[in-house]
Amino acid sequence: MTILLVDCDEQSNFYAATETGQLNFYQDQARNGTGIWAFGGQPQQIGQGWQDIRQLICGDGGVIYAIDAKGRLLYYKDLARNGTGIWAFGGVAQVLSDSGWNEYARVFSGGGGILYAIGTNGDLFYYRDEARDGTARWAFGGAPQKIGSGWNGFRDVAYGGDGIVYAVAEDGSLLWYRDLGRNGTFSWANGGKGRQIGQGWNIFSRVLSGQDGVLHGITPDGFMLFYREEARDGTGVWANGGQGQQIGQGWFVSSQRASVEGYAWPLSAAPGERVGFHVSARTPYTVTYLRLKAFAGMVGPPVASPFAGAAIQQSAPPEAWQDGCGWAETFALDVPPYWVSGLYSAQCVDTSGATSHIVFAVKPVAPRADFAVLANINTWNAYNDWGGMSKYYGNPFRHTIVFGCPSASNYLQRINRVTTY
Repeated sequence: MTILLVDCDEQSNFYAATETGQLNFYQDQARNGTGIWAFGGQPQQIGQGWQDIRQLICGDGGVIYAIDAKGRLLYYKDLARNGTGIWAFGGVAQVLSDSGWNEYARVFSGGGGILYAIGTNGDLFYYRDEARDGTARWAFGGAPQKIGSGWNGFRDVAYGGDGIVYAVAEDGSLLWYRDLGRNGTFSWANGGKGRQIGQGWNIFSRVLSGQDGVLHGITPDGFMLFYREEARDGTGVWANGGQGQQIGQGWFVSSQRASVEGYAWPLSAAPGERVGFHVSARTPYTVTYLRLKAFAGMVGPPVASPFAGAAIQQSAPPEAWQDGCGWAETFALDVPPYWVSGLYSAQCVDTSGATSHIVFAVKPVAPRADFAVLANINTWNAYNDWGGMSKYYGNPFRHTIVFGCPSASNYLQRINRVTTY
């Protein structure tokens, strides 16, 4: 069973939405690294219909916020918090905001009704749900308050309680921040600069906080590790000498972060040959073929008319980073005879305007130019950590290069040196 979304609250109650739409409940009763779980660690289904949720955010006191495919911010409250599924409002979502929340790259709870939202440009915004009862009563009339910038470079972000925020950088550094004000003003400890308190945290596909210094890391191969930061002051004093304690397994979290992701096979084709595209989509989307070449401020000019794609989500195996996704072909392209050689993309734009690219190469029919441009596809794929690991990232490092999975979100950044010819 693949988990699409997962978060945990201040009591280490875990809420996990599966690919079939189930909402499951888990509880780490010990919270000390011994792995004593309620119900023997077996998931307790407490809801259904969660397949259209894009972000699941645990508040405290049983409050769960969710962002759906329409960009609405929804409110739920688990009254029991024991796996029985006793919900406020009979489990019916209360709409706190009608739109706009899908424009944020990530939203996470700050406790006490606080929501932190990271924009696609890295700006950090503060909101506060003052009512916390399903009615829309917001601090500042619901207007976002900017309290930081540069937050778009993190693999994961988790709230640690008392204003503490943990952030995992791309290089695996674990950074400590503390919002001293928690009131929508810029009032950060250390002037807002993160303090490094750990390293090697990029081995995890997700990092979750149970507050009070408790952190849970989930590896791409489904293991859950327990950590506890004892100092909680940015000095990095850890229980167990900073060694993670395994407390669970089988926590296979989907690597799909964008609403539309996919890969091409074969990776290159000459005019007259065929390229298949294997896509998993949570929403309808529009496809436009682009030639990757600097053009009017875009990544490339369109070379064909756009067409529509349906919302068909495909499951990936637990270790897609090793085995590939094995997705069915969604659409295909017969490369036109007049397309020149170079790099191309099937640009996919979902209903919210979010964009993803499936890159492929068109080979020349008969190479005759004085210069050759080599596409380092093997190298790019060696660094592709979709699924949680790559040839160079993760533990253990994968020893094979997998082509049958989507590319990481920064793939185009890696090939920008060859898009200007």
